Amino acid sequence: MKHIFWMNKKKNPNAKRRSRRDKKGNLTVSAVKKDTWTIFSRYVRRRDCMATGSFDTGHCITCGKLVEFKNGQAGHMVAGRNNSILFDERIVNLQCYSCNVIKDGDILRYIEVIKSRHGQAVVDEVIAKSHQVKPWNVAELLEQQQLFLTKLAMLDPTDELVVKYQKRGML
Repeated sequence: MKHIFWMNKKKNPNAKRRSRRDKKGNLTVSAVKKDTWTIFSRYVRRRDCMATGSFDTGHCITCGKLVEFKNGQAGHMVAGRNNSILFDERIVNLQCYSCNVIKDGDILRYIEVIKSRHGQAVVDEVIAKSHQVKPWNVAELLEQQQLFLTKLAMLDPTDELVVKYQKRGML
């Protein structure tokens, strides 16, 4: 059988991995931000699944399609995932792959839903805030991690991330 490179699931062994620590041994902002996003995304998806009365499925905020927790995405009302609004719970919700990726978030529909839930003032505030620069530092991101881990643990104490961080003594 002919080997097709793009179908190879193995990672390139020669590729450089981005270090999680700087030269002094401290965690990097990018590594902690990635971990924080992972926790936040799981929290948002679980929150939205449970809001519909199910533990494993929820409705896409823009099209209403039933989405499995593991296949859902945490989509933003404002494209670009700007730091200033990255972890804003009001405008990050469960979305299906089609709406979030193929339709680029289906932003117009998303804005209408957020407007009906929270009002025009929140939409205006978030859009204005999305133009602001927000540099994160490790301490702030770790604080965000703790906040969303606690919220995730309240929704699902058996979640693999909750268990992992409990073992590390971080929860």
